Amino acid sequence: MQPLILIVEDEEAIATLLRYNLEREGFKVAVARDGEEGLAALAEHRPDLAIVDWMLPYVSGLELCRQIRRRPETHGLPVIMLTARGEEADRVRGLDAGADDYIAKPFSTTELLARVRAVLRRAHPAFGDNHPRFGAPGGENGVRELAEFLQELIKIGYFDKQLPTRMPVVSFEVKPMPGESPEQSASSSIPYGVEVFLCDQ
Repeated sequence: MQPLILIVEDEEAIATLLRYNLEREGFKVAVARDGEEGLAALAEHRPDLAIVDWMLPYVSGLELCRQIRRRPETHGLPVIMLTARGEEADRVRGLDAGADDYIAKPFSTTELLARVRAVLRRAHPAFGDNHPRFGAPGGENGVRELAEFLQELIKIGYFDKQLPTRMPVVSFEVKPMPGESPEQSASSSIPYGVEVFLCDQ
């Protein structure tokens, strides 16, 4: 069984970025655009983990997290809080509201995915060693697909708020892993070699 991740995020570009990366890792994903949708999605989808933005319309991520902890049916649901509020006092508030982990924007998708896996292992041991290895086909096609996706994020202005004075440029290269031939690398399940360069505007 694939774990289902609920994303509650009102910024479309960030929700798209999260969904893309989570689905490439083998997760099922549901998305809610505000706090009220998030509450409805909890009952509809019964997710295995929720990634919740702090600043949400209608019901804040902080209040959503509190309601998750109050409800018997979601009391044990793992929650990762995702927010631009990175001060220590804000992190403490998020954790005290019931979040299991806290990630500040801008964030590394690699680190976020590692935290998702770690939180799931703690909450659902069945998703650990006994769960099929997450991953999507990689090699040159996978790397090219990821590079094209990053280019799309640049076009829609995703990086404008995160990097207001730098211009991201995407390039990619497929390199064999240690001990692998280039032919083996092309069929590997691990995409690698994507780089984002930041240039002064």
